[in-house]
Amino acid sequence: ATTTFASNNFRVYPNPTANNWNFVSAKNAITSVQIVDVLGKVVLTVNGSSNEVKVNASSLNTGIYFAKIATANATETIKLVKN
Repeated sequence: ATTTFASNNFRVYPNPTANNWNFVSAKNAITSVQIVDVLGKVVLTVNGSSNEVKVNASSLNTGIYFAKIATANATETIKLVKN
């Protein structure tokens, strides 16, 4: 077990969305956001270097996606819905 690990607090809004998702990290700068479909295929990757990253989802089909959010010391996966 790792005693020094602390999960980042990520927030995404609006979810569900028709156009854009906004990702916000409370602690560390977001280095990348990968949007993955339900089959596991990476459909969109956005690199960042701040606590807020905006992802344009207007080109994606309607459905369920997962966002793999990475910072320098942690990653988290969040379920997303595209209308």
